[in-house]
Amino acid sequence: MHDAGSGNDECHRHRGLYQKRWNVELFIDDLKITLGMAVLKTLSSAMIRYQLLAHIIAYNLLRALMNHSKSAEAESASFKGTIDRLSTG
Repeated sequence: MHDAGSGNDECHRHRGLYQKRWNVELFIDDLKITLGMAVLKTLSSAMIRYQLLAHIIAYNLLRALMNHSKSAEAESASFKGTIDRLSTG
């Protein structure tokens, strides 16, 4: 016997997986475009790993800052907007 609710559960599961995938796409876009990592300037694999790690740390620090300073107005703050606000003082 087929449970009628299982189709709905499957839909919610797929929606959750798609949302996680979308968040990964946004993370990669933030690293490449917003943090200026679209072109790596190093040649050795060790330095590429170092540069990638530095960008991921910067990304996580900015996200932590965004989460720490969340308020009603900052609920929809963008990653790029946070960088712009920090760079303008």
